[in-house]
Formats: sequence, structure tokens, C-alpha cells
Amino acid sequence: MDRIRRGHRGAASRETASAEQTDRTEPPAEQTDPQTYGDGVVRKHIVVTGLVQGVGFRYETLRRARRIGVVGWVRNCMDGSVELEVQGEPLRVASMIEWLWQGPEWSRVDDVTVESIPPLGRLEAESTFIVTR
Repeated sequence: MDRIRRGHRGAASRETASAEQTDRTEPPAEQTDPQTYGDGVVRKHIVVTGLVQGVGFRYETLRRARRIGVVGWVRNCMDGSVELEVQGEPLRVASMIEWLWQGPEWSRVDDVTVESIPPLGRLEAESTFIVTR
């Protein structure tokens, strides 16, 4: 499992998880049916830290996700971070991640942690982007 992280200055670094952890970037063998996983669709689990609660971050994320054309969800976490999952074409998901580094003008993003996870199938995936909790 790879995680892409950037610090305050935006420099990317790659962290490799220990061998004991499962590589979640590959779908289980029984779930490789094209009906379940669409061609060219990726899903990312993302955690954004900094001044990201109480500043409209989730609702700006909702607007941006819908404008970019990705599906998924966003929510506040008890530790003050914002957590989201984004699914769509790789370039659209990458565009969303780039925007998360900026966030709305009144926020301050300190870190964005991105983890690849298996995309949801057509019947399981969200039909739009939503704010939860």
C-alpha cells in the first residue's frame, strides 16, 4: 500500500506500508468482473488536516467534486481533520486531490494523505458527491 503525502511546502513523498499490511490497491480476485469494476475508475481515501473545520471546507469540497465530475463523500472527523473518499476517472480524481491542497480561501491545509482503495462497483458506488455527518 502506498500513501502520497505532502508537507507544508507541497513536496511529495511516498510512504510504503509494512509487509504485514494488505495491499488495498488491487481488488480481491473474486471481484475483478468488469461489471463490478469499471475500466479506468479509481477510488481514493483522503484525510485533510489543518484548519479545515468550521470554514466551509466540506461544502466547498462538495461543489468542487460535482464540478470536476467525481462521486464519493466527505465528513468531519473528531480529531479536527476532514475525511473523504473520491471515485472517478484518474485525471478527475487527481484534479480533486490538487484542489484539496488549496481548499477554500479561508481554510489552511497542512497535509493531505491519499490512499488508493478498490473502487466500488456500479451498484455500490455513490451516484453523486455528498456531505455526511
